[in-house]
Parts: sequence; structure tokens; C-alpha cells
Amino acid sequence: MRWLPLLVLCAAVAAEEHAFQSDDWNVRMPIPEAWKREANKDIPLMLSQKGNLVMLIGFTVQAVPENMRAAYEAEMAHAHHALKRLRSETVRVGGETGIEAEYDLKHATGSMMRVYVTFFSRQGLSYRFVGVRTNEAFEILDEYRRMRGSIRFLRERAEWLEAHEGAPVPHGLLGGLAAWTLKAPRWRETTFSRRRDPAVLEGAHFQLADGGAWLTVRAVRANGTPAEELERLRAYLCTFYANAKARSVECPGRDGPVACAEIEGAEEPFPRQIRCAAVTEGAWTVQLWLENLASLNDATKKDWEDLLRGFQLRAASKATGLPAYPLEPAPAPARTPARLDPLLRQSERWLALGDGEFAVAIDPTGTRALVATERAPYLFDAATGERKTLALEPPPDPTVTGAWSPDGKRVAYTSGDTIVIATLDPLDIKTLPRRARALAWGPGGDELYVVERLFDDRAVRRFTSERLVRLTISTGAAATMLEYPLARIGGPALSPDGKTLAFVCNKEAARQGVLTGHACLRPAGGGELQRVTEAARPFAGLQWSGDGRNLYALCGDDPEATGWQSSPNPTHLAVIPVAEDGEVPKAPARILRFWSRGDDVFMQTHPDAAGENGVYRLKGKALEAAAKAAGAGRASAPEAARLAVERIKQALKKEPRKFRPSPENMAEVAQAFVSAMDEARAARLDYALDALAGLPALADDLLRAEPGEPLLLLGLGAYYGETLRRSASAEWAIKSQEWGDVQPRGPACGNALTQCVFPFEDFEAVRAGADLDLAREGARASGARLLLVYPPSYAEEAVRKATPDGYRAALEKARAGEAAEALELLGKELEKAPSNAALAREALALSLALGRKDATAALLRRAVDAGSRVKEVLLRYGDERADQDPAKALEAYRKAYDADPSDAAPLIRLGLLYKKTGKPEVAEACWRNAYFSADAGEKAEIRALLGLAPGGTADEDAPPNAPED
Repeated sequence: MRWLPLLVLCAAVAAEEHAFQSDDWNVRMPIPEAWKREANKDIPLMLSQKGNLVMLIGFTVQAVPENMRAAYEAEMAHAHHALKRLRSETVRVGGETGIEAEYDLKHATGSMMRVYVTFFSRQGLSYRFVGVRTNEAFEILDEYRRMRGSIRFLRERAEWLEAHEGAPVPHGLLGGLAAWTLKAPRWRETTFSRRRDPAVLEGAHFQLADGGAWLTVRAVRANGTPAEELERLRAYLCTFYANAKARSVECPGRDGPVACAEIEGAEEPFPRQIRCAAVTEGAWTVQLWLENLASLNDATKKDWEDLLRGFQLRAASKATGLPAYPLEPAPAPARTPARLDPLLRQSERWLALGDGEFAVAIDPTGTRALVATERAPYLFDAATGERKTLALEPPPDPTVTGAWSPDGKRVAYTSGDTIVIATLDPLDIKTLPRRARALAWGPGGDELYVVERLFDDRAVRRFTSERLVRLTISTGAAATMLEYPLARIGGPALSPDGKTLAFVCNKEAARQGVLTGHACLRPAGGGELQRVTEAARPFAGLQWSGDGRNLYALCGDDPEATGWQSSPNPTHLAVIPVAEDGEVPKAPARILRFWSRGDDVFMQTHPDAAGENGVYRLKGKALEAAAKAAGAGRASAPEAARLAVERIKQALKKEPRKFRPSPENMAEVAQAFVSAMDEARAARLDYALDALAGLPALADDLLRAEPGEPLLLLGLGAYYGETLRRSASAEWAIKSQEWGDVQPRGPACGNALTQCVFPFEDFEAVRAGADLDLAREGARASGARLLLVYPPSYAEEAVRKATPDGYRAALEKARAGEAAEALELLGKELEKAPSNAALAREALALSLALGRKDATAALLRRAVDAGSRVKEVLLRYGDERADQDPAKALEAYRKAYDADPSDAAPLIRLGLLYKKTGKPEVAEACWRNAYFSADAGEKAEIRALLGLAPGGTADEDAPPNAPED
């Protein structure tokens, strides 16, 4: 909190000669005759006697006494004064409640003194009344208290009372389904100074203008009965305090009594209270809680009661109209999508992860996970589904797996060149300066096994050096357990009995940038190294099975088998027997990292795993069985490539060079490729558009194993094209000629109505090391006709044949300067293809270029009447109809939001129209929901619309539950 001294003071001597009076301060205090008034430009009232001082200091800010005391103690510490609080008690000053504190103070100069400070406030002003005893022979406490008791306030500050009481202001969430009122400026909104909680659909936060109280209203998906929802909220809020005590109460609400809870506790240094309620209707629960300093319990009681009396939550089915914008549907029961890999199909999704979210560590009981995000990390509780944001600073590095202590109380993780050991309850953070790449807890609570990065040149990844050390947390001392030239070390993992450490190292393998090595064992305290794998593999991590009989390993394909010596792609789990020689082959799955917890294995999928980013749980025995079953039939990449070529030859039924591709035989070639992959790689290809995300990795694997094989390109391209044909209405456009070498693809070819895809040539890019640019996203959203062209030289002719005559005629009219006729033709084409965004933009641009509002309005009307789902068209149409027909404008804005929910513009316009039609709470819901997807300019606009001060670029960097000063 920043304290601003009152700059303009009007101190006058009243009718009584020895008195201090300040009209600006609104305060008067008689001055005892024995005390001398001292002149001080910074302190308007300073009295002295025998070396002792009494001072009255004012500030132009309203604050509660506890915050004032904390600010004073912080100031003393900042000035390098040693301050020891001896006592603190509640007192009354001029009818106001204050705090008197007594301190021993050692000045920075070394002098000692006793200090008495009373903190109190009234009507927007705050005061410190300070007594300083430097003369030990002269006690001033009684006189100090008599002077304090003589302080009187001059009058009521009417302008402050009016502002403090405030006027009701409507607020809303969930598109207007949730609504309430708060008095402003008594309460000011702080929603956008907090980071958005990923577990919350929508939320609003407010702070009492005087400080010391904070209100949260947030909407989540309902996950139980109203009683269960309240209990879940109560349990969550109890984590805010040490030794929290809760009791159930009922409060009057809009439609009758509302079940609530009151929680008392302390967040150092002040005692606090939380009042909370959870209102459930249909698929949604709105959680409400008001937290305040205990000294403000009475002052905020009426605010809480007024909030509940005015709060309402309506189910969408019971509302008089639709919500302002579509709400997210209630989640379907967790299931594993059929398109995931075979191993994951046997598991259940334990935790769904969003973009940029990575599980860092899972606790020993398998019930909680620490998750790193692009914003704040959070703690996931599987029992409740709660995601509690944690104020971890520094935050965890999402690229490095952390380690949870065996007692479940601490998490170790890395952040840059620092190891962080975080105690979670209560939160406490210890840091150690170490550049760690992997972590594991030792057998005691004071040890970590750390893989320490010594050298890593990103420009020359071949030369990397690491070492394994045993780190003592309490002292920071490190003992080297394994170090040798160009060492690469993976893991480590401590056995369930705490006696053996497992890790991967390349001591007996190639010393290269890629960690290709052996799984090894070593006694936890140090000793002889034992190798447990026969051949070196690209292992990325190890975990022990619950019974300690096996090691589970994350690994990629064998570089020697594929002829590929760059970084492996660690996507599989292997099972390594510890008690006997040999290795059980890998179970295929798209795995990024994993954890073994008791009888269960938790696996996080790659973020590109068909959009199903998350953590899956599988029984360890099921993993071992899957590994054995997969190993029996899984072929290496060269074997899979050869099988694919053989199957495609069989499907051609003639010499490959004499084969003529056609729309009719592409399905047969694609099916031959699918059957080969299903048999050789256990990679089920099901023609799903989303599943194309995994096709580049498979193509890369096969083409590197059999470079230059044209039939592989034929099979890959046929499957790619057939997927687009079946799932995105693409069409084959093939010129009959014998199959030969794949030609380089030409430049982009097409127009607003027709686009080309080169299914065979797209995979030729793999030979040159380029990434595959698959057309699945374009196919999903373009609205254009997709042509699967072969050979590339046929593209222009194919596009010309496929493009409607009306569109070509429109372009010719435009080139000839006959713009009005061109616009008419484009309008007709748009009626036929209302969802084609490129065509809509062309037609709209031409109408605007003509400068004729009537032509633009007619075009928009034709497009919308035809069912256009193009955002730009719908927004302009809504703008055109906002004054004459608000209902149609609202419908257009809603459809624009449906077309692109990530764009803030439709919601901003919806809010403006709802405000104009007398629904300010619905307007606010729109703007608040739009804020976190808005750009900088739109955020500034939203703040202005909500009457908030301009925000800086760090608005979202504060933790979501942190109160503001």
C-alpha cells in the first residue's frame, strides 16, 4: 500500500490558545501546557518535552488499522530500523476503532527508544498518533493516552459519506444468467488485475474502496448437489488459512434462505473471515465469497446480505431469453477417444490439459498433480476436480519433469538455472542455484538426485556434458555420483524400497547429443554400476513399477534401426525386467512424460496427440501386458516401410510404372497403406481429419527408413487425400498418366471458390527435411472447394474446370471496370456458398470500394438470409441493423461469436447493444468475458466501458486469489 502525506494542511489555533486544529484533516486536539510545539515542515503537529516526542500525522487515504500498522512496520524495516512489537490492542479514538501498538525501536544510528503508535481512520483519512520516549527517566504513556483521548473530529464529511455509501450498480456473468448488484464506488472492480484461473468459466473480483475486504463471484461447471458444491467451496477456501475454522449458517436470499458457510482463520499477520455461498442452477454453479479482515466483520455484513438478496442465477431453460453468448456445454463423462493409440485406449483420462499446460509432478498417492501453464501454475486435486492456482515464484519450467517428495509435502522442480523446493501447505519456497535437467528425491527428506547440465551448446548439440550428483537440500552441498567425458544421463528414479537408484547413461554407448544409452542401477548411497539392458536405446526417462520388479522407460525409435541420428521422438513406453536379462519391447503410444505411482502409471500425451492433451491413468500390469503384446508383432520402421510397399504393389495389380492413378483407385491404395500400418506399427489410421496431426511423424519415420521409394509417397498421399475426401468433402482432380516420380509442387493455385492440395508432393518435402504443411485446418474453415491434384502441372486446368462460370464472369467484369455487374454476380455466388469466408471478403471489399451503402446493405442482407457464418459479414450486418432492428443485430453478433469465439469484437458489440437496450448487467457479462481474448486496444476499450482505470501490460500477472492493497 502506498501512503500519501496530506500536502495541504490548514492548521489554526482555536479559541483556546493551546490547541491544534486542521480543517483539511477534520481533527482537533488540545495541547497540554507542559509540551512545546516544534516546527517541522514534514510533520504538522510535533510536540516535545524533556527529549520525548508526540506527533500526529495524516494521510489522504482510507485504510483499516491493521493495514496501517503493517505499512508502518514495513517502513521501519525499509529504513533499516530494528523494530520489535511488544504488544498490540484495540482502542477507541474520537469514536472510531483503532489499534495501539508498543515497540522497542533501535534506530539505524544505534540509539534505543520506546515507541507508542495508535493507528485509526475516519471518512477517507488515516492517522498515526505517535509517542517516542527517548528519556528513560520520563514515562509518557499516560500523558500520551490522555492526549489521544482529547482528539475530536470536527464534522461529518458529507462528500466522503456519499461516495463511501455508493449507489447500486448491476453486474452479471454467464451471458446474463447470473446477476447481482454492488454499491460503487464503495466496491471497485479488480477483475483484470488478476490472472485468469483455468478452472473458472467466468469470474469477477472486487475490493472494498477503503481496503481490507475482497469479493469474488465466479462461475464453474456444476459437479454435484448444491450441498456438495458448497462443501467443495468451503474446503477450497479453508486452504487459504492456517487453522481455519468453519461453521454453517443461513442468510436471507432473493428467493428464500441461502445456505452459507463462515470461515475464520489468519493470514499473517491479520485475523480474517470469509463468508461464502454456492448457488447451483442447471449445469452451472456460481461461487460467491467475501473475505475481510476480522476488524471489518460488522462493516461488511450488510454488503454480504445485500449481495445475496439481489443475486440470481437462472438456468438457460428457465430464462426469458437466450444468454447473450453461447455457454460452454456441460462436460461429457471422461472417456478415451478411439483415435488415440492402442495403449491409451486401455486407459482413462485422469486430467484434461489445455494448450500450454504440462504436468510437472504427480504426488505419491496419485491424487494430485502440479501443472505448469503459460500463466500461473496450479495444483489439481483428482478427488474434487479443483484446480488451485499457486503463487510459486519462480514458476516451474514446463519442459522439465519435477519430483514430489515421498511424504507428499514438498515438490522439487527447476526454473531456469535454479532448483526450487516448494512446501505446499503452508506455502514455503527454498531455492538452490543448480542447472538441473532431471530430479529425483533421495531416501531421506533432505536429499535430491540431480542430473546437472555442465555444458550445452545449442548451435552444436552433438557435444553435451552432464553429471549425476546427490544434493543435500539443507546445506546445498553436492556429492558427485557419476561423471565422465561427454556424459548424458537420464532419469533418475529411486526404487520403492529406497535402496537402489536407476538412471540412463551413455557410458557404454555412443557419446552424442542424443541420449542413447543403457538403463543402469546403482546403490542409493553410491557403489558399483550395474547395466540392465543389452542394447543401447534412446531412453528419455525411467520409473519403477510398484512392486520393484520392473523399470518402465520412456523411449523413442532406435536411431540405428532407422538410420536417423538426430533427436529421437520419445513416444513409447518400454518395460525392462530388473531381475533378469533382456528387454520387453515397447508399447506404442504418443507419450511426453510419465509417472509410476503404486499400481498405476500416469502418462501425459504429446500436445499434438489428436488434440487430446492430458494425463491418462493405466494399471501397471496392463502396461506390461500391452508391451508384451505389442512387441510380438511390432515391426521396425524399415520393416513397416517394406510391408507398405508390398501391400501397395498388390493393390495396384500391375507394374507400378504402368499404374495410372484415378479417383476410383485411390481408395484401394489408401486401404492397402492402412492395413500395412495397422499390422506393422499398430498405428490405426481411421481417416479422421483430426488424426492427420500424427501423420507427419509417421511419414517422416517411413521415408527416412526407405528414402526415395515412390510407392511410399503414393500410399501416404492416397491416405492423406482420401481422409480429406471423406472428412472435408475434397475431390480428386487427376490427369490420367502413368505413375512416375513425384514432381515438385507448383506455386499456390486457386481462388476464393477453389483451392488445390497436392497430396503426394506434400510428403516429398520430408526428403528435404521440411515440415509437412497439411491442409486439415484450411479444409476445416475455408469453405472453398478442395481439389486433390495430380500431377502438379494439372493444377491450373483443374481449377479452371472446377470454378463456377458465375465467379469467373464476375472477375472478368471487375477487370473490365464493370464493378456493379461484378458485385451482382458475386452476390449470387455468395448465396450459393454463404460460409465461404474468402468469397464473402471479396464481395464485401468490392461493395465498399464502390462507396454505395445501399449496395453493401443489400449484399449483407443477401448473405445473411442465405445463412452466412462469416464473421466479418455478420458483424457488419449487425452494425447496419443495430439501430433499426436490435433483435436481428443481436442474432448476427451471436452468430459472429459462434464463428470465432476467440475474437473479442462480437462480444464487445453485443455488450454495447445490450447496454443500449437497458440491460447493463448483460452488457458487463459480455465485456468481462471478452477481456481475456482481446488485444491491447480492445482491452483499453473494455476498461473504459466498465468505468475502470486504464491497465498496464502486467494486468494478468497477479495470482487470482491474491488480495490487493
